[in-house]
Formats: sequence, structure tokens, C-alpha cells
Amino acid sequence: MPKTHKAIVLDQVLSNLLKMAERLEHASAEFYFEASKHVSDGQVSGKLQGLALKELEHKDFISGLEINFKDKLDRPLGEVAENAISNYVKAFENSKVFDFDYILNQKFMGYESVEAIVDFALTFEKDSIVFYSGFAVIVEDEALERLLKEIIREEFNHIADLSGIEYF
Repeated sequence: MPKTHKAIVLDQVLSNLLKMAERLEHASAEFYFEASKHVSDGQVSGKLQGLALKELEHKDFISGLEINFKDKLDRPLGEVAENAISNYVKAFENSKVFDFDYILNQKFMGYESVEAIVDFALTFEKDSIVFYSGFAVIVEDEALERLLKEIIREEFNHIADLSGIEYF
């Protein structure tokens, strides 16, 4: 049975949301890798590189979501859920909450303090939690919701890792 126009539009919206999540994880990984190069403390640099690798794992996981959950995403959603997903994507696309270009182009001059790097990273991790929490609330699939909650837990772990970095 061919998909309706509404189902095709919803597929595109969900696909865009997943692409945003991939970009978010890619931007995070790039930030952590770049920041790790400009920290003289080897232990802090190692933590930042570890966070970058975790972000790349999230990106790979999210890349597989659309394929792994395609049959579940194809089923009709209620109009309220459709509108919520569509509005959520638009809100994030039109805002500067996730300014990927800024994050990907964040340049380090070598004089930034570890504190400044950690503060920037903490803000970004908190924004990630907001993004994934919103996504988890509007999906209507329990398995996908559980997986998104796993990512949220990981983001909380990133905050704990960053909070444990001493910068004196």
C-alpha cells in the first residue's frame, strides 16, 4: 500500500530529527577532539578524547535508528504527536540552541583555560539532554524511547565526567 502524503511528510520530519541528532553528536565529538589538543594536562586531554569517542558511538547508534526502527516509525501517529514532532524539529532548526556551525568551527587559540573548555562542554551536554528528552517524550514507541533514555543517561555521565575535571 503506497504511503499517504502525510506519512511521507512525517517520515521526512523524523528523518530530519535523526539527522539533527547525528549532527549534534558529530559536533560534540569534533569539539572534544579539538579541545583535547589544546589542554596541557594529559589526564584532562585523555578525558576529552574519551568523551569524543563516546559521542561518535552515539552518532553511530543514531545512524542506525532510522534503519532499525523504520517499521515502527512508519506506523501512523496521532495528529497531536505528528504536530509535536513537526513543531519540535522546526523549533530546533530555527533556534540557536544547537548552533552546529559554531560548534564545528569553534577554534582554540591555545590560551583557553580548562575551565572555559569545561564550561562550554557542560552547556553543550545540557542542551543535548534537552534535545533528547524532548525527542523521547514525543515518540510513541517504547523501545525507541528506552534507547533515547539510554543516550540521555550517557549525556548525564558526560556531565559527571566533565564536572570531575579539576582546573586549578
